[in-house]
Amino acid sequence: MKKHSGITLVALVITIIVLLILAGVSISLTIGNNGVLSQASNAVIANKDAAAKEELAMAWAAATTKYWSEKTADSTKTLRDYLTKEELQKNLTGGTIVEGPIYTNGQYRVKYEKDGQIYTYTIDANNNVTNVTGNASTWDGTTVSEGLIGEGTEASPYLISSVPDLYYMSEKMSKWENITGLNPDRTANGCDVRANYSHYKLTTDLSLKGQEWLPIGVTRKEDGTFNSGTFYEGSFDGGNHEISDVTINYDSDYGFFLTFIKVTIKNLILTNIDFSGKGSIGGISGVSMTWNYTPVPQISNCYVSGKIRSTGFLDTTLDHYTMQSWCVGGLAAWTDGPVIIDNCTVDVDVFGHYYVGGLIGQAKSTCTTVDGVDVFGTRITNCTVNGKVTGNKEVAGFIGSGYGFSMNNCVSNADVETVDSPLYNSDSAQNFSGLVGQAEGKVWVENCRYTGNIRINKDITIVGPIAGVAYVGTFKNCTNTGNITCTQNVTSLGGILGYFNNGTNGLATGCSSSGNIIVDTTKNVRYSGRIVGTLGGVDAATFVFTNCTNTGTSNGITEDIGRRYTN
Repeated sequence: MKKHSGITLVALVITIIVLLILAGVSISLTIGNNGVLSQASNAVIANKDAAAKEELAMAWAAATTKYWSEKTADSTKTLRDYLTKEELQKNLTGGTIVEGPIYTNGQYRVKYEKDGQIYTYTIDANNNVTNVTGNASTWDGTTVSEGLIGEGTEASPYLISSVPDLYYMSEKMSKWENITGLNPDRTANGCDVRANYSHYKLTTDLSLKGQEWLPIGVTRKEDGTFNSGTFYEGSFDGGNHEISDVTINYDSDYGFFLTFIKVTIKNLILTNIDFSGKGSIGGISGVSMTWNYTPVPQISNCYVSGKIRSTGFLDTTLDHYTMQSWCVGGLAAWTDGPVIIDNCTVDVDVFGHYYVGGLIGQAKSTCTTVDGVDVFGTRITNCTVNGKVTGNKEVAGFIGSGYGFSMNNCVSNADVETVDSPLYNSDSAQNFSGLVGQAEGKVWVENCRYTGNIRINKDITIVGPIAGVAYVGTFKNCTNTGNITCTQNVTSLGGILGYFNNGTNGLATGCSSSGNIIVDTTKNVRYSGRIVGTLGGVDAATFVFTNCTNTGTSNGITEDIGRRYTN
């Protein structure tokens, strides 16, 4: 029947064309680019677009209405918690959300499939829906631009309008060479600035599907070795555009950008990345180093999705992987010095061994006191992590380990698990959490949430949903709704904090958990508490947690504090 229907449709089209020609309409007016059939086809496409746009707008309005109807004065959820793929899909009758919503720079971006057509829409703060569907620039693997339009300044950045442009930028950066500035007609404008000190702006979507790619700032020499250069000072504005299908396999520390120092990365969307190697790997940045330079590096309004896997180096004499896969993060592998990160979303499956985080593997910075107030060098605000985080030591849904950082209004929905492989089983896991695996020094974590689940499948030292270990730190008004499941032996398990040291002004107040703790009763859980597994500090014997509660089931754990010891 389908075959006959197809033949009937073809015959009908042919009949219409013949009738139009017999009526005196020329072939070009019938089937040309501006012909009757072409115009009819465009009208059909426009009608489909309008129908898809209307349906998406209605679903968007329904999710927004639900947020306002359920919002209460003490609610910790924001509008972005309701504008999710799952919530929108509930109100879509004929289409499917295939990507998004992705939030950058005050607007959302959604890829929506309806009637076999994929549309890309943006929705602004006023709920205006705009079709931005277009073909992303691709690459043949060889073509390289001869220059970039612009002057390389903040006011007139070099424009990245194709994949050959992006490769040209990376090549010049890897060799510490000047960019050739071009006018819009691609004649030289004389504004030739060192690539590593320039400002750039992306003007269109790019696709790297099917291409071998290297981190920005790395190119391969003919002898197989590499040129590499640091993005030292400047900026990259993604313009809310998407770079998709980035596949990199590189056995050194890297991210999409190899390394940057005094640089701002903003409004960049990286989707379906596949990063692998044996060193430290991050989604946007491999290493961000400042050493207290100014301006401080910034990553804002960025989105990353895909997977990152760092295996480390296989030691055949020991028959397991060594710990050289340090620092793996969905946004940045590690930061050394102050960094500002704001309004970023990561939806990445992250795999590593040591210092593994959904956002940052390791965040090292400074904390100074000005007029009695702590000023943290690294400040992280309004960020969200989804996906999954797998590792062995200092592993968390947000930051694996670090010090000198603050986190405000951040959420991790990522599941966190131990590595399930004999090649990583040389010793026990340690310091797992939904938010911070280990706070090595002073940190500040406020109004943050963990909603994922933690699963421990091997012997572990310490685990807690808000922090695994907090040697020094302040945790205020943080919540956990996720479960902790331990199938093996545990040294210290807490319903909110695994280990907490209240010394040097350590503080935990207003924190709560409604998640469940599930342990194998045949295994040994040495210290366990509904609030904290182990409490240390100079006044641990008398310390009291303020307004901290646990309403979840705790598998027979009855004490709020499992162990107190003075140190």
